[in-house]
Amino acid sequence: MSSLPIVIKGTAFSTAVSSFFTVVFGLQDKATTNR
Repeated sequence: MSSLPIVIKGTAFSTAVSSFFTVVFGLQDKATTNR
């Protein structure tokens, strides 16, 4: 049970990282399309 919070934090961290990269690549795509 003591390792459960670590798993939750890891999942939340990976989710935040993936969503962050999705936003970054989405902005790059928009910038490339506008040019």
